[in-house]
Amino acid sequence: MVLERLDAVRWTSKPIRATGALLAFLTIFGLYRTSWTSGRPGGVVKGKANHSSCGNAPQDHVAVVIKTGASEADEKLPTLLITTLSCVENLLIVSDLDADFHGYHMHDVLANVSPTVKATHPAFEIYREQIRLRDAGATLQQLSSTARDQSDSHKAAWELDKFKFLHMLNTINVEMPGKDWYVFIEADTYLVWPNLMAWLGQLDARQKLHIGSPSFMAGTKFNHGGSGFVLSGPVVRAFATEHAGMAQQWDERMSQECCGDYVLALALTELGIPVSGAWPMLSGEHPIFTPYGPAVWCQPVITMHHVDSNVVDSMWAFEKQFAAQQRPLLFKDLYEHFLPQGLPSSRSEWDNRCPGSVFDIRDPLPEDTKIIFTLHRLRTIGQPLPDHITKANRPYTTDITTKLTFVAPDLQGPNADRYARQISSGLQEYIEAASFQHYLVTGTLLTYATASANVRDLCTGEAKVELGYEDYILGLYDFTGEVMKFGITAMATSGTLPISGPGRTLLTDLRALRAGLEGVRFGGSPVAREVEKKAEVMRVSVEKVEKALYGLTVRAGERPKGWMPSEGDGGRGEGVEV
Repeated sequence: MVLERLDAVRWTSKPIRATGALLAFLTIFGLYRTSWTSGRPGGVVKGKANHSSCGNAPQDHVAVVIKTGASEADEKLPTLLITTLSCVENLLIVSDLDADFHGYHMHDVLANVSPTVKATHPAFEIYREQIRLRDAGATLQQLSSTARDQSDSHKAAWELDKFKFLHMLNTINVEMPGKDWYVFIEADTYLVWPNLMAWLGQLDARQKLHIGSPSFMAGTKFNHGGSGFVLSGPVVRAFATEHAGMAQQWDERMSQECCGDYVLALALTELGIPVSGAWPMLSGEHPIFTPYGPAVWCQPVITMHHVDSNVVDSMWAFEKQFAAQQRPLLFKDLYEHFLPQGLPSSRSEWDNRCPGSVFDIRDPLPEDTKIIFTLHRLRTIGQPLPDHITKANRPYTTDITTKLTFVAPDLQGPNADRYARQISSGLQEYIEAASFQHYLVTGTLLTYATASANVRDLCTGEAKVELGYEDYILGLYDFTGEVMKFGITAMATSGTLPISGPGRTLLTDLRALRAGLEGVRFGGSPVAREVEKKAEVMRVSVEKVEKALYGLTVRAGERPKGWMPSEGDGGRGEGVEV
C-alpha cells in the first residue's frame, strides 16, 4: 500500500530545488528542571488541546506514545509537552524507568523483558543502576548528567532503547485499549498534530497497517523509529492480545540485533503485517537538512526528527501563526517562512552536504555500530568468522568504503589537518569495530600500522584517508568496552572466561592493554581531556570483568544454583589472577 500524501492537498506553486536549508531559529528555550520520584502506574494525564493550532478533529480514537529514556527525559521532554504534545489528549510516555514526570507517568516497559536477557545483556546494568539511583533519592538531572559525561553509559542507554519497541505495544494495549490508531514517536521527534489527524481520517483503521518512513537493513524493509510510525488498532491487538508473550519471545533476537525498529518489522511481518511507507510526511530529517525540492515541496509535514528545544519552540510558534490559514502545513511553508529570501548564491566556508563532504563522517558511523552488534553474537576467540557473520557485515563494510572514498578527495594536503577533528569520531568508531573483529579472529591487538593500511585500502579511489595516531588510540579505549561486554556475556553463557591464546585469557589481555594505554601521554593535545574521560571508562570496564570473574569462581559456593555473572555483580576484583 502506498500512502504518500493527503489527497485533498493541491499546490500549484513552482517547486525549487535545494540540497539543504539553514533555518534561522531564534527562539531561546527557557531551561526546565524537575525532580522525579518513584511512582506507581497511574492514569495518563491528558493534554489540554485548547490551542487553535491543534485543530478541532475528534481524537478519542487516537493515542500517542512517546518513547524516551530516564537519562534524556529531563533534557528533551519538557518543551515537547508544553508545545506540540499539549494538543494530545491520549498521551503515554514509555521509558526504562517507572517514575512521575511533570504530571505524567513514565512507564517502565523493560520490566517484562526476558529475565535471562536482562541478566546476561551488559546494557541492563545501567537499567539496574537507574533504579538504584531513583530509590536512593537522586534527581533526574543527576542521571542525565552522568549519561552525558560517560560515553559508556550513553552507549548502554542507546542499546537499552531497542528493547522498548516490542514491549511498549503490550503497555499501550493495557493502558489505552481499543483505540483505532497508535502513533509512536521519540523524544526528539516533532509532531504536527492537525496534519496527522487529517491524514489518519483518510485511512481505514479496520486494516492491519504499519506505516512509517521506510529504511532497509540487510535487504529487509523497516520503518525508522525516529521518524515516527503508526500502527492501527488491529495490529496492536494482534501482537499484544492474540499473540500474548510475543515480545519476550523476541527478546533474545533483539539482543543480537542493533535496532528495535528493525526487529519490530520482522516480528510484525511474521504476523503477516507488511511495512507501508508515508515519506516524506513522516520524515527522519531535521528541518535544516530536509532535501527541499519537487519530491517534498507540496507534501504535508507530519513529523521531523533530531529536533532540540530551540527548534521545537520555533516550530510551535510558527504553527500557531500558520493556523489562521486553515490548510495543511507543507514543506513549502517551512522553507518560505524560515528562509524568506531563499538560499544565498554563495557563502564562505559553507558545507552544502553534497556527497564527498568531510561532514558525511563527522559523527560515529552507524555501520561500525552494526558491525559490532553482529560480532557480539560470537562466543569464542581465535576462530575465523563464520560465514553468516561475514555475510551480515558485508553491506556495512561496503557502506563504509563508499563513505570514505567520497570524503577522501576533500582530505588531501592542508585539508587533512584542517578537518582532522571533523572526521575523528567516525575514525574512532571504525577502529573500535575493526579492533574488536581482529581480536575475536586472531586473539591479538590490531596494530596502528595495520589499521592505517586498512583505512587507506577502504578508499577505492586515488585519494586516501590517513588515520591519525590520536584517533587510533581513542578507538582502542572504546574497544576495551566491547571486550568487556563480550567477556561478561561469554561467562554468563558458558560459565568460563574466554581463552585468547597460550597462557592468556581475555582478562590478562585487558589488563595488558590497560597498562599500555595508561602509559600513553598526550600532554597539551586538544584530545587530552577526551583521553582522560575514556581512560576512566576503560578502567571501569576492566574492573567489571574482574568482579564478574570473582563472582563466578571464588564466590560460586555462595551463589544460588544457576547464577551467572552480569556487569553489575559486586565482589572484590583486586588480586584475581588467571
